[in-house]
Amino acid sequence: MKKILYAFVITNLFLVSCSNNENDSSPQENIALPKTIKTTYPDFPQDNTTLILAYDGNKILNVADETTKTKFTYSGDLIVKQETYNTQTPGVETIKERIIYEYETNKLKTKIRTSNFDSSHPNGDYMRKEVYTYKSDGTISYSQIDVSPQTNVETKRGDVNLTYKSGNLIKFEEINTDPTISNTVFVFEYDNKNNPLKHIIGFNLILNEYSINNVTKTTTKGGLGSSEASYNSTYIYNTNGYPTKFTSFTSDGKTPEYITEYTY
Repeated sequence: MKKILYAFVITNLFLVSCSNNENDSSPQENIALPKTIKTTYPDFPQDNTTLILAYDGNKILNVADETTKTKFTYSGDLIVKQETYNTQTPGVETIKERIIYEYETNKLKTKIRTSNFDSSHPNGDYMRKEVYTYKSDGTISYSQIDVSPQTNVETKRGDVNLTYKSGNLIKFEEINTDPTISNTVFVFEYDNKNNPLKHIIGFNLILNEYSINNVTKTTTKGGLGSSEASYNSTYIYNTNGYPTKFTSFTSDGKTPEYITEYTY
């Protein structure tokens, strides 16, 4: 199960949006923000990447690697826009993807992702909308809707249910519209240490793979296959309880799939 980066890129893994802000810290807590995130794939070295993160206080400004830069726009303490640019040509930034976040009572209500920008489609050629519902038991669900940027015609593709415990996503279930494909389920287990991104303002609200702690085990099942597989991760922490290195293993539990290193 190939992942690009825990915390920034893969699907939507999330933190409960609740009335208290998990970015707030007690006076005794040491606050750390990652400055670089280096990910190495032993079997796919061409995919190795180093991310450089820039901040304004505890607000994220941008994240850049060798070929792309993602910029964040705030309204107050809410992230309202995220744009990713191709930066392969020196001095030239070409937009690749735009995400617009809309809120209701400080909870994410809709997320609209537009991509496939080119000269023929200056407004993008693909749009995916997610509409969020907050349930009384504390879980969150959202509908996945494809939208034509040209006609605004909407086509529902499926639903996702999210279950949380102690500020961490413990179950992600994707409900497939195709009855021949079983639902995809991810179950997560965590340590009790600090997630590197926990103090970035607004990250807990955009539900972007954010958690309070760090995933130590992921169990998957469903989708095109019916088999179940588990993936473990191990961590090395600094004296303040933040990971400086973690290794994610393949399903055999022995072979490193990728290694991520943090500097603060």
